[in-house]
Amino acid sequence: MVFYKNMGKEYKINQELSYNEGIAHLDAICYSPLDIIIYLSSNDGCLEDFILQSFEGDEYLKIKLSDGSYIIKGDGSAGVDNKGMSAYKNISLLENEPIKPEDISSIIIGDVEIPVSLGD
Repeated sequence: MVFYKNMGKEYKINQELSYNEGIAHLDAICYSPLDIIIYLSSNDGCLEDFILQSFEGDEYLKIKLSDGSYIIKGDGSAGVDNKGMSAYKNISLLENEPIKPEDISSIIIGDVEIPVSLGD
């Protein structure tokens, strides 16, 4: 029997970035073999249009792998609170090749690349 709850892991990032004329924080990345969820927050409400921008084009939000390739959006979900203070983006890995968390080298949001290290 496989216990899927033990297959996922949350990585605290706490990386600040300029976004939509404000300051956003990449708070955490939750990884599982099925999907990656990226969590953001902002004290100034700059995430209000995050959902709209994330669906404008496939390349708005990308995950860069250590071999230089990218995982681009894919099926998934997204959400933002009404005040633009928090947002998340779910990227399904079902249509992509399986990856290991340590193979993720950065998250790209718009034109901002945020290096991350998800190794144990």
